[in-house]
Amino acid sequence: MKYWLLILLLLNSAVYAQTNDSNTKLYAYQIKDAYPEYSIKEYLKTKLVYPAFAKANNIQGNVSVKFVVTEKGRIDSVTIVQGLSSDCDSEAIRVVKSMPDWVPAKVRRSDLKKWIKVPMRYTQPITFILTN
Repeated sequence: MKYWLLILLLLNSAVYAQTNDSNTKLYAYQIKDAYPEYSIKEYLKTKLVYPAFAKANNIQGNVSVKFVVTEKGRIDSVTIVQGLSSDCDSEAIRVVKSMPDWVPAKVRRSDLKKWIKVPMRYTQPITFILTN
C-alpha cells in the first residue's frame, strides 16, 4: 500500500517557481512522469540476450543506460553511462532501443487547463548475471 501511495505521489507532483520580482506571477507546475505500460524488469528478462563472448569469459555486472523518452513516448538518445564490456554495452543499447513506446511525461502550469507533453531523461541499470 505504501509503495502505491509513493508512486501516485511521484506521478502527480507539483513544482513551484519562485521569484523576488513583485511584477512576476508565480505559477505552480504539475508534473506527470513518463512511464511504460509494461514491466521493464519483465521486458528486460525476456528480451535481453547474454552475449556469447561475455558468457564464455564469465563477464558479469551492471550496465547503466541513459535515454530520453520523447514527447511522443519514443525512446531516443540511448547512451552508456557505466559500461561492462563492449558486447554487454551493445546488447544493453539494443534492448533499450527496442522497448515499446512509453506514455510520455506531461507538465501543466497552474493557469493553464491543458497538459503539455515534454521529454524526460532516465537512467536504467541492466544486470548481466550468469546462472547455471
